[in-house]
Amino acid sequence: FSGKGSGYHGTALHWSWTSSLNTGENYDANGNYINATVGTVKHWGDNDAGSTIMVSAQSAIELEALVNRLNGTINTMIENAGNGIGYYESAEDVAKLKNAIDKAQALLDSNNGKPEDFVAAIAELNEAETKAAKIAMPEAGKYYRIKGKTSGNYIDAAGQNNAQMDMKATPDPLGSIFLLDEGNRLKNMSTGTYVHSTHSIGATKENANTWEFILSSIGYLKLKSNFGSPWLHDSGSKADRCSSDGAEHEFIVEKVALEELNGLYLNGCTYITALSENSNHPFIVNNARSNWAV
Repeated sequence: FSGKGSGYHGTALHWSWTSSLNTGENYDANGNYINATVGTVKHWGDNDAGSTIMVSAQSAIELEALVNRLNGTINTMIENAGNGIGYYESAEDVAKLKNAIDKAQALLDSNNGKPEDFVAAIAELNEAETKAAKIAMPEAGKYYRIKGKTSGNYIDAAGQNNAQMDMKATPDPLGSIFLLDEGNRLKNMSTGTYVHSTHSIGATKENANTWEFILSSIGYLKLKSNFGSPWLHDSGSKADRCSSDGAEHEFIVEKVALEELNGLYLNGCTYITALSENSNHPFIVNNARSNWAV
């Protein structure tokens, strides 16, 4: 096998070759076949189009496969970016990934790509995808409402003590808000107590459940406690629990900005007058510090 290289052309090398006479199991009697593990190449003549084979740089092949894969998902990512918990966290990072995809496609189409260009483009895409693929999840120290996907109702603990929590279409403004504390426990803003036994309210901090938030599908989470029947279950009118996973375990978790709480009442009597997302201080309630705060 001898060759005459024609150099880069697009994303590949084109190589015109002529065979020398060979014998053995990999050649025919005239030495005109090169048998590989896949397929056969036949020599027709130096000036014949059939004598040209294309050798693609491996990095170009990898880049093309990566671009094709990302093109299959980027529109879904754009539609579901920056929409809250359970969605792609950063619309800006998703936009940067789209730009990196377009840039890589332009390189593949340019007819000027070199192996080092393809390698650099692969690295850029991998880094951009890692950032863009991050899903927004609940964070310690933040406040959330929990809404069942099946029923559309919110979990509401207002007025309850050591009892199974309600699920309501129009919940109590504070009874439906839970703090996720530093130990992954859920503390209700109305009762000041913690969720226990997966579906009940009224525990002290020491006896509260801890929680794992699991992405089920874009926009929906499953909540799993450390209780024996761990899965939080949407039964319609009540928060319930199950020992095994199921379709009724998907929830929408909505982040509550502290500014939304200004003007509400704490425990039915104490008026919240100053809360800010930018403050690490306890609640200021009627110009006095509240014991409810973390």
